[in-house]
Amino acid sequence: MSQIAARTSHSASNPFSVTLQFARVVGSLLRLALRIR
Repeated sequence: MSQIAARTSHSASNPFSVTLQFARVVGSLLRLALRIR
């Protein structure tokens, strides 16, 4: 979480890039969840 917060605060000037990064994180988490199942 600390790394994500640092990234969002670092690129706060560009909300679009923040949204893309968030989407990547969510996608990776979903992949891990599917693998665990």
